[in-house]
Amino acid sequence: MYSVNTEYYRTTNGANTNISYKVNFGGQQNDTTAYPSTDDCTLAPGYTRCIGDKALKTELTSYLGAPQLPVDNAHLYPVFFAPGIETAGGGGGGGGTSAADYCGYHSEYGDAASPTVYTNEPYPDLGGCDTGQSPNGDRYADAAISTLSHEINEAITNPDTTGGWFDARNNENGDECLNNFGPPLGSTDPTNTATTGYNQAINGGFYYTQTEFSNTAFNAGTFQGCVQSEDQATLPVAPPTGQASPQARPRSSVARPTAATTTATRPTPDDVYVDASSYNVAADGTATTTLTVHVDDAHGPVAGDHINFTTAATTPTQGVCGTLANRQGTTNTDGDLTVTYTASHADISCDVVATEAATGQSGDAQIDQGTAGADGPAITVAYPTALTPDAPVTFTATTTNPGEAIPNAVAGIIITGDDTATTGVDAAQLHLSYTDAGGHEVSVALTGNTKNGGEITGSLPSETGATYPAGLTASTTVHLSIDPTAPTTAQTHHPLTAETDFDQVNPADGFTSTLDSTTADIPVLAPTTTASVTAVGATPNAGVGVAGVLLYAVIDPNTVNGTVAFTDNGSPITDCTTRPVSAGFATCVTTAGIHTLTATYTGDPTHPGSTATTPITVTATPNFLQLALGYLIAYAHNLHLIGL
Repeated sequence: MYSVNTEYYRTTNGANTNISYKVNFGGQQNDTTAYPSTDDCTLAPGYTRCIGDKALKTELTSYLGAPQLPVDNAHLYPVFFAPGIETAGGGGGGGGTSAADYCGYHSEYGDAASPTVYTNEPYPDLGGCDTGQSPNGDRYADAAISTLSHEINEAITNPDTTGGWFDARNNENGDECLNNFGPPLGSTDPTNTATTGYNQAINGGFYYTQTEFSNTAFNAGTFQGCVQSEDQATLPVAPPTGQASPQARPRSSVARPTAATTTATRPTPDDVYVDASSYNVAADGTATTTLTVHVDDAHGPVAGDHINFTTAATTPTQGVCGTLANRQGTTNTDGDLTVTYTASHADISCDVVATEAATGQSGDAQIDQGTAGADGPAITVAYPTALTPDAPVTFTATTTNPGEAIPNAVAGIIITGDDTATTGVDAAQLHLSYTDAGGHEVSVALTGNTKNGGEITGSLPSETGATYPAGLTASTTVHLSIDPTAPTTAQTHHPLTAETDFDQVNPADGFTSTLDSTTADIPVLAPTTTASVTAVGATPNAGVGVAGVLLYAVIDPNTVNGTVAFTDNGSPITDCTTRPVSAGFATCVTTAGIHTLTATYTGDPTHPGSTATTPITVTATPNFLQLALGYLIAYAHNLHLIGL
C-alpha cells in the first residue's frame, strides 16, 4: 500500500531523491502510565477522559527517552488509545476532537534535524471511521488499520505537516483519497461478502484500506488518481462500457482471486450520489431529513450494492453531528437506499458519507444544523413548465455563496424518468448549454438514459468545476431543447424530473459532496401540440343576470383534458377555480354585474396552459329557458371555432 509513495521525492541541495518502498514494523510498546488528572476538552457522550495533543507529546517524550529510542524522520511512532478515550487538537485535527472531527492525525515536534514523528490513533468511532468492511472480523481493528495506513503515508510524504506535498486545496496525499477504497480483491467470508471484503493481501494477512493519491494515475484520466498500489497506477484505465441495457443489475459475490489472477486495466468505478430532502434542519435534537443514496455505473442503476454510512463535522470544535437511523443497507432495484438523519443540538455542518462496497466509491451530502446553514451555499432554478421539440426553452439558475470560497464547485444536472418505464429519453436527444461570462454559449456534455430508472447527467461548468468565490451571487442563463424523436410524457407516462445540485467535487477521484439541491417535473409534450383559450364570456351578455350568470370558456382543440380557473378582475370566483373541460369548453355560474373575466386553462400532460381575458356586463335575471339557451350558445360557439 506504500508503493505509491515512490512517486514522491524530497529535494536536498537542488537534487531530487525519490522515496524508497521500505516500511518495517519495529515492535509494540505498552505504556501503563496513568492519564493526566484533568481533561483537555469537554467530554463527548460515551467518553471517560480527554487527552490533548500537548499531553500526548509530553508522555511520548518521556516514554521514548527512557530506553533512548531513536527520533528522526526515519522513525514513526503511532500512539494508540484505549476505548473511551477522546483526544483533542493537534496535526490534522485542527483543534477538533476524535469524537466529532477526525479518525487520526500525524505530526512531529522537536529539533528539525532529529524530530519526533508520531501519529495519534484514537480508538475508532465507527460512526465516523468505519470503512464498512471487516476482513478480520473486528470492525474496530479493521477501521484503525485503514486510518493507520492513511497517517503513515502522509507522515512519509509530509513528516512536518507544513512542508512536503499538498494539492491546491491543501490536502495531503491521503486526504485526496479519503473515503475511496477501490474494488475489493476478494472476501474472507464467502457467506458474507458484503462486509468482509479486502483490497490488500500482505504477508498472508488481508486488509481493507483507503487508496492513496498517484500523480501517474491521475495524469491517465480525470478522477482516476486514487489507487491501491503503484502497479495499479500504471495500468490503463478501462474504457466505458457504454449504455447497452441500462437497467438495474445486481452485484454478484466476489470470490477470492487465485495467484494467477491478473488485471489488464483499472476497472471503471461506480458513481455515488447522496441527496437530502432538506439540507438545513433545526438543531433541536428531533428535526429529521431523509437522505437518498443512488449508485449507478455505465449500465444504469446498481442493485444489491452494500452501503456503509459515516458522519463527520465539516469544521472542528462546533460539536457533534446527529444520528442515522441505520449505518448500513443495500440498494434496491432502482439503485437507491434511503436513511433518516436526526439532528443533534449543535449548530454544526455535518457530512453524511455513503460508501458502496462493489467498487469502493463514496459520495456525501452536507447537512447544516441550526445557524450553521446561514452562510451555506444555495441554488435556485426557474425550471421550464414543459418541453416540446419545436420550442427550445431558456431559464435561469442562481447560486449564492455567503460563506467562504468553494474550490471545484459544480452545478450537477441529473434528469430522470419513471423507475419502471421501458421507454425513456436518451442523452443524445437532449441538448443543454449555458451562457458564460463572456456571452458565449457553452454546450454541456450529457450521458445516460432515463428508462428503467436510469438517469442523464451533466456538469456546469465542467466535470472538475471551478472556484466559487466567497460572498458571490451569480445567475446563469441555461438553454434546453429536445429532439422530435424523444418520447413524450404521454408515451412514458411520467414527466422528466430535473435535479440541479450545488456540488463540490474532488478531482482526484470524482467524490461528490452535495451542498444544496433543487428539483422539478418537466413534462415532454408532442411536437407542435398547443392548446388555447379562444373565447371567454357570459350568456346572455345583457338583459339577464342577478340570480345566476353562466360563464364559459372555449378551449381549442376540443379533445383536451384538464381544468379552467375563472377569475374576476384577478380575484377567484367562488366554486369556479377548478372547472373541468369537456368537449372543448368549461362553464361556471356567478352573479350579475360588471366583470373583467379571465379564464385560465391549466393544461394536461400533453398540452401547456393558456389564458384569455374579456370585460363584460350582465344586469338582469335569467329564466330556465335563457340559461339552457346559454349552454347551447356556448356549445355552438365551440363547434364554430373548431370549424364544424
